[in-house]
Amino acid sequence: MVEAKRWVVKRTFAWMNFFRSVVVDYEYTVRNSVAFLLVANISMVIWRINYDNL
Repeated sequence: MVEAKRWVVKRTFAWMNFFRSVVVDYEYTVRNSVAFLLVANISMVIWRINYDNL
C-alpha cells in the first residue's frame, strides 16, 4: 500500500514539471508560491476531467 501512495506522489510531482512557475520558484512570498501550486493543481484536475470525458 505504501508503494502505491509513493507512486501517486511521484506522478503528481512529475506533472508539476509542466508548470515552469512551480518548478523554478520566482515568487517573493510563500503565499504566492502556494497560489501558483493551487492553480497548477486545479489546471491538472480540469485537464484530467476533460481527458477522461473524451
